[in-house]
Amino acid sequence: MTTVYRYGLGAFDVIVTDAPRTLKPGKTMAVGCRVKPGRDARMLDAIWSDIAFSTQGVVIRKGSQKAHVRWENGKRGDYSYGKDGRYEIELCSSSVIRSLSS
Repeated sequence: MTTVYRYGLGAFDVIVTDAPRTLKPGKTMAVGCRVKPGRDARMLDAIWSDIAFSTQGVVIRKGSQKAHVRWENGKRGDYSYGKDGRYEIELCSSSVIRSLSS
């Protein structure tokens, strides 16, 4: 299934914004949230080899307990945020959010 969104020419299904994503009460993760490596990130594993603890990313797809993240360096991957008590990623606090385009 492919979803198509209109953008421009008088038809806007998507609004472009630079504002950080805020979660609704009771939510733990959502598309658009900025994340960083979490307490269970195994920095020596191959999936983490190009990602530093200071790196931030954006959730671009969310499953029930895993999220697909695009990192500042362009790498992408799936990471847990609560599955079996593991947190490979965690939300960035608003005070440390940087622009991914800078």
